[in-house]
Amino acid sequence: MRFRKLLFIIGWYLAGALCVTDADTVLRGQGSGQVIPPNSSVPEPLVVRIIPPSTDLSVRFSVISVPHGAEGVLLKSQPAGGTGSSEHLDVVPSASGEAQVWVRTGDQEGAYIITAKHPKAGNVLTFFVHARRPIWKYLMPVPVLGGLAMVIWGVIHRRRA
Repeated sequence: MRFRKLLFIIGWYLAGALCVTDADTVLRGQGSGQVIPPNSSVPEPLVVRIIPPSTDLSVRFSVISVPHGAEGVLLKSQPAGGTGSSEHLDVVPSASGEAQVWVRTGDQEGAYIITAKHPKAGNVLTFFVHARRPIWKYLMPVPVLGGLAMVIWGVIHRRRA
C-alpha cells in the first residue's frame, strides 16, 4: 500500500514537471469582450503585448469559432483597409512588442473566438467578440406603454372615487 502511494506521488511530481514550460516569453492581451452589431468592426483592436518584447517572429491571430452559419468574419491588420483574412493573420510586432488586429464579425449573432499565439510564448491568448443586435429600441415601448397604462388606470380609479 505504501509502495503504491509512493509511486502515485512520484508520478504526480513527474507529470507536473513535464507540464511546466521553459518559455520566458509571456503574452498579455486586451480588447476581449467587445459587443458589437453583426457585420461590423470592433472599435478597439485586439492587442497582444509580448513580454519581453520580441520583433523577430510574428504573432498568429486565428479565428477558432464562429456562430453556426456565420459568413463574412474578417481579421484585419488596420482598422480601414489593410490586409485581411477569414481564418489566420500573422502580424509582426512593433518595437515595443505589441501586435494588434481588428475583427469584423460575420452576419450572425453570437460569440466569435480568436486566439493569439507566438512561437516563443508559453501561453496562448483567447479573445471573445460578441455580435449582438441592439435590443433597446425593441424594449423602449414597454415602459412607455406601462406608464400610459398606469396613467389611464389612475384616471379611471380617480373618477370612481
